[in-house]
Amino acid sequence: MRAFRFGKVSDSYAARRGKDRNVGVVGVALFRERGSDFRWTPEEIERRNSADPFPSHFAPPPPSALRGW
Repeated sequence: MRAFRFGKVSDSYAARRGKDRNVGVVGVALFRERGSDFRWTPEEIERRNSADPFPSHFAPPPPSALRGW
């Protein structure tokens, strides 16, 4: 899990690489699980609906060694 940090575009990793056009864009690819037919039981649906996506609250901040790249 990674933390999102908001700041100036000029301070972003993308800007440092010279590619700041898509700053703030998050790309996602979703795939069906192999062998899954999506015929879940009511118990499985409830388990998924009640799952806590952040059991320890939020992702920890990056280590201080990475903050100044």
